[in-house]
Amino acid sequence: MWLNSVGARFNGSAGGAVSSFVRYFSRKRAENVRKINPKVSPQEASSIARNLYDVIKEHGPLTIPNAWVHAKDSGVGGINSKTHMKLLLKWMRGRKMLKLWSTGVGSSKKFLLSTLPEDPKVTQIRSDMEVKIQHKKPSSSWAATDPSGIVSPYKFNRRAVGSDDVSITITHCGICYADVVWTRNKHGDSKYPVVPGHEIVGVVQSVGSGVSRFKVGDHVGVGTYVNSCRDCHYCNQGLENHCQKGSVYTFNHVDADGTITKGGYSSFIVVHQRYCFKIPDSYPLASAAPLLCAGITVYAPMVRHKMNQQPGKSFGVIGLGGLGHMAVKFGKAFGLNVTVFSTSISKKEEALTLLGADKFVLSSDQEQMKGLANSFDFIIDTASGDHPFDPYMALLKTYGVFVLVGFPSEVKLSPVNLNLGDKTLCGSTVGGTREIQEMLEFCAAKGIQPNIEVIPIQYANEALERLIKRDVKYRFVIDIKNSLK
Repeated sequence: MWLNSVGARFNGSAGGAVSSFVRYFSRKRAENVRKINPKVSPQEASSIARNLYDVIKEHGPLTIPNAWVHAKDSGVGGINSKTHMKLLLKWMRGRKMLKLWSTGVGSSKKFLLSTLPEDPKVTQIRSDMEVKIQHKKPSSSWAATDPSGIVSPYKFNRRAVGSDDVSITITHCGICYADVVWTRNKHGDSKYPVVPGHEIVGVVQSVGSGVSRFKVGDHVGVGTYVNSCRDCHYCNQGLENHCQKGSVYTFNHVDADGTITKGGYSSFIVVHQRYCFKIPDSYPLASAAPLLCAGITVYAPMVRHKMNQQPGKSFGVIGLGGLGHMAVKFGKAFGLNVTVFSTSISKKEEALTLLGADKFVLSSDQEQMKGLANSFDFIIDTASGDHPFDPYMALLKTYGVFVLVGFPSEVKLSPVNLNLGDKTLCGSTVGGTREIQEMLEFCAAKGIQPNIEVIPIQYANEALERLIKRDVKYRFVIDIKNSLK
């Protein structure tokens, strides 16, 4: 257990005992951790010892090797090696945070047991200020433990619910290509074990004392990020995805406390209320999951470029996967004339009949493409495979807008196709908290739902393989509630 934000809760008038307590467990600990590992920021340093203390408190007494194992399993970040951890433990023992105990069976091996001396004055002040002491809680999940990307059952501890936190029982989680990227270490920065998933929906099971936006029983969602600085120009505009200090991704990212974030292939999640979104009660939870990444990825740039205010304009969608099919749905809801471009003729029936597009174009048909020159007001490109850009830029009218939301390995085009006609080429990724909430309410009001295939978590590995092969119409959603045990 630990005092949440103890340094912030006690002011100078609380007395010498409190001041001493705060200095002892905050400033000095952080300074000494930084001496051990100078690369650690002050914020991360102050959390490493705290999290290590929590691990030993929960699992102790522990040997040093077992403490190392439990620290890694619990997601304690900022510890570079077992030697680094031993130095930290030694410092903590010197400050009476830990004791060494003999096994009592003739072995020289010692056990670690956490002991936090309490000051009666501090205990009384803590009670008076209603500082709640909470324990971390275990979460069941599926995680990848190496670059094979194979996910399997894994248990870890979620953080305790803070004053501004929401604890969510996860019912469903969408599968995104980002899950493939980080479970298989495609970017070389995977932090195993990786618990993927950033299209998370569920039901609020508890809230912190400072939470005002949500209550127990609410249907909520969590998207691609779970933290940001909350104080920069963009955060203040509700554009936390562009946080100047960097937003914290929902999984495989280092959070402010030094721990590694873990995603929605798990039984529950604890998130600051700012990064949770209310899902209207009438909207199916399973259908809401893909909106939190695939949906907002196309919705945000479409609204930003005012495509929702220009009914009758021509709108092209390149690619018909998880993102593309949502772009078609939003385009129709905005009253646009929607054309789908695809390299596969097999997508024609789906585009026209299933999704209601106005026209289908086989992009490999050069004659058909040339006949559409200068005829589109907007084009959104959702394709991540490498493809030429000049043929599509030539389709835009004067002042036309081309939005890239896919991730091809490179973008090549002739300046002529961009400059002549004063065309706009821009990129976009997900959206801010205000845009996400707006999109969820819009989808509920208009009855817009993604096309999904609901699967048990035991099918996750097969689903990831099928996603790589583009064999899904159009988004997998894991039924966490009924399959994760």
